[in-house]
Amino acid sequence: MKYYSIKDTCKETGLSQYYIRDLCKKNSVPYIRCGLKIMISIDDLNMYLDSIKCPSVAERTNDDQLFS
Repeated sequence: MKYYSIKDTCKETGLSQYYIRDLCKKNSVPYIRCGLKIMISIDDLNMYLDSIKCPSVAERTNDDQLFS
């Protein structure tokens, strides 16, 4: 398993540094700390992102109901 710095993880995934640091801070994704540098496995990050459930269009509330 290959580990990347937060900066390199951002380049590979297109996610922001803030978001990746926040995931580490909340222990949502495993990471390794090498001194001050945080190293993340992109495979582990992808598994976490795949596990997040995003509501489908059918599950969302109708916008008209929100403003009634």
